[in-house]
Amino acid sequence: MLEEGYLTDAEKELRPAWRGGHGFNTDKHKFEGLFPQYTWRNPGWPQLATYPVGNVSWNDATKFCEWLSKKTGKLAPCPSKRSGSMPAGWAPRLVFLPAMTH
Repeated sequence: MLEEGYLTDAEKELRPAWRGGHGFNTDKHKFEGLFPQYTWRNPGWPQLATYPVGNVSWNDATKFCEWLSKKTGKLAPCPSKRSGSMPAGWAPRLVFLPAMTH
């Protein structure tokens, strides 16, 4: 999705107070947010490709699954709003997907 220039909901949020995500401030040794420096690319701690993604919305997760399915030609399962994995009416900024392996 990077090659397509996709921006997550948190990255393209127009209201400055809502832009960005939650992350860990290593200088202050505490979690904080919503700040634009914290995104799925940078939660404030080192990440490996095998780690689950954070700081993405349900919309972002759905778009990723659609993109991955199209790119691989295989169905990439994605969390659904009906799955019961989140309370009704709740739109989190943190959605975790299992690490994808080749």
